[in-house]
Amino acid sequence: SDPSYRPGTGHREQIVYTHFAYDSTGTNQIIQIFLEDATAIANHPGQYKPTFDPAVALTPVDTKVENLEPAFSPDGDALAYIRRQENGQMGLYVMPAPTEDVTSDPNNSTIQQQALTPYKKSSLILSGQFISQPVWSPDGKQIAYLAYNNNTFDIWLASINVDAKTGVYSMKGSPIQLTSGGIDGDSRPFWTP
Repeated sequence: SDPSYRPGTGHREQIVYTHFAYDSTGTNQIIQIFLEDATAIANHPGQYKPTFDPAVALTPVDTKVENLEPAFSPDGDALAYIRRQENGQMGLYVMPAPTEDVTSDPNNSTIQQQALTPYKKSSLILSGQFISQPVWSPDGKQIAYLAYNNNTFDIWLASINVDAKTGVYSMKGSPIQLTSGGIDGDSRPFWTP
């Protein structure tokens, strides 16, 4: 679910999405963020099969942590996403997007490890009981998202900073509430140009 193409130049054929699977026992769900070359199957007929696909995981296999709802920054250099923890808390995170073309040989174990490197540089922007559907502003300086507070869902806005030296993202100031009730938990905020 949650598919979107990578904006910017250099990787326009890449698509990111939330991937759902079960572990080897078939009882524990694994929710990860995957990146794929959307042209891989068409350009390499017969090479990829349902059990050997052209996607590479950007987040690790973990039955206690779910990573979902990825959203590329307008320049395609970062991903905002939601991390749901075993303790019931959710967080809005930002991680750098892979700089290498990890979709060129997604079933290569070395490439698979490279694809997981940006996850280790994830920055927690904010956390709460329910946070979902992050979407970047067209200028990449803010992220709109849904949050559940005081028995209602609302759209909130977080201003974002990035440290040019370290690449660490952080929230500037406090989030701003944009609505007052009446939002469904499955709503999806978006920006207009």
